[in-house]
Amino acid sequence: MIPLTTLRGYQPYRGGVRVAIIGLGAVGATLLTSIDPRHSVTAVVRGDHGRAIKSRGISVTGALGGHKIKVHALAKLPLEKFDAVIVAVKAHEIFSAIQSASLQSSTPVIVVANGIGALAEARRAAPKNPIALGLAMFGANIAEPGRVDVTYAAPLIVGGDVKAVDTARTVIGPSIQLLVSRDIDNASWSKLLVNELNALPAITGFSVQETIANPWTREIVTRAMREAARVHLAEADGRFPRIGPINGLRARILASGPWSWALRVPAAIVAKMGPTPNYASTHQSIARGRQTEIDFLAGAVVAAGVRSGIPTPINRTLVSLVHEVEESGRFYPLDEIQRRFPL
Repeated sequence: MIPLTTLRGYQPYRGGVRVAIIGLGAVGATLLTSIDPRHSVTAVVRGDHGRAIKSRGISVTGALGGHKIKVHALAKLPLEKFDAVIVAVKAHEIFSAIQSASLQSSTPVIVVANGIGALAEARRAAPKNPIALGLAMFGANIAEPGRVDVTYAAPLIVGGDVKAVDTARTVIGPSIQLLVSRDIDNASWSKLLVNELNALPAITGFSVQETIANPWTREIVTRAMREAARVHLAEADGRFPRIGPINGLRARILASGPWSWALRVPAAIVAKMGPTPNYASTHQSIARGRQTEIDFLAGAVVAAGVRSGIPTPINRTLVSLVHEVEESGRFYPLDEIQRRFPL
């Protein structure tokens, strides 16, 4: 197990720093609440949510308390120097978001995104910049344009280039616990096991809690997690560092343990979320008519399965169904999708 370090004693730079946040959705807005008001923040926003933020600011409610923040919101970053850039967009949007920002090569970039390959996308877009990847373990939903509800509090896990990690330590305040991983690539796979709960809510319209409460959908999620655990453990140096409810033991149980034990793992993840319905990021993209990051989640499991020769029929079906819902905008009833899974 790769240890995580709790960072204490947050001290902002004297006089504050200039921070840019690209993407002020559920994750970006939650991070905004933790930034010390002495820092200057410019945010890139879009759509109805962005227009509401420009007009009246952003409201954040829920597990981290109530916040009303008026932020300098723009459609694109100005050609100015920033001391830190936080990129809080979906994995498939990272490259274009960073490229369009015209950053100086010395600017530290903290990318907060789900999915395998998110860090690689950031490095491809800004090969000379110090870059860190953040894994948001907390839950948040866009409740309505201009308002985000934090459904449960949990840490932000960061790893990558030292300068970017140190910048995250400076910018992210104490309201969100910051943990540093020395093995962020494998930690991304630990987070991916959590994100295996994303696809079915995006297909059915259920919350994550409803998905795991239903015995049939819980079995599908567990089988998807089993495929993910198997393909990554088959890779060279593949392991699952402890983050949140996932650790090496639970990953091995998912990969090859008794089925009754494996079924308990998604239940343990949901238990950490509390009672407030959580719809996960993939569902939220569907609800807003946007492309999802499913190719970086279940799609990454399929790709790893091809490399290792391990079949991944559940994840392959999840990818297909999510893309179908992206196209149609229509959630599927359970009896319609049950026929699609190779159980």
